[in-house]
Parts: sequence; C-alpha cells; structure tokens
Amino acid sequence: MHPYVGLGFGLAEVDAKIKLKAYADNAAGRPTIGRSLDAWRKMGTSFAAVNFGGLYKFAKHHGAQLNFNVMYMLPASGLVIEPSLGYVLMF
Repeated sequence: MHPYVGLGFGLAEVDAKIKLKAYADNAAGRPTIGRSLDAWRKMGTSFAAVNFGGLYKFAKHHGAQLNFNVMYMLPASGLVIEPSLGYVLMF
C-alpha cells in the first residue's frame, strides 16, 4: 500500500440539486397544499483542493487507487467532497 497526500487547484464547476416543498398562503392566511420544486445551487468556476488516498499494487505495473478530494470552490464558495476509485497502469 502506498499512501499519499497532495494539494491542488484548477477549474471546475459543481451543480447540486435538492427537492423542496413550497407552500403558499391562501386568503385566510393558512398554507395551501405544497408543491414540489427542484432547487439548484451552482458553485465555483475554480477550486483549491487537498487530496489523500492510497495506491495498492497488485502486479508489477498494475494497481488500484482510492482517492478523496476535499475541494473549496471559488468564487461562488462551497465545500465539495469527491471520492474516486480507479485502475492505475504504471510504466
């Protein structure tokens, strides 16, 4: 197992979606039946990141990589956690 830690920066945009229930007041001031809506949040055009993970070599030139990126999006700020699992071919 080969662990690692790194720093990075780059260009990226992250869009997040959540379902919400919206209610409107009727003339008597009581809420009416809710309507389901999608709310979107767009974060960043760039990011700064800390990443960590490990590489497991299972043959001379082959391995599996588990990686976690913790990215802070800029200028529309927000924190994004990005896990990934991949195959690595080494030369």
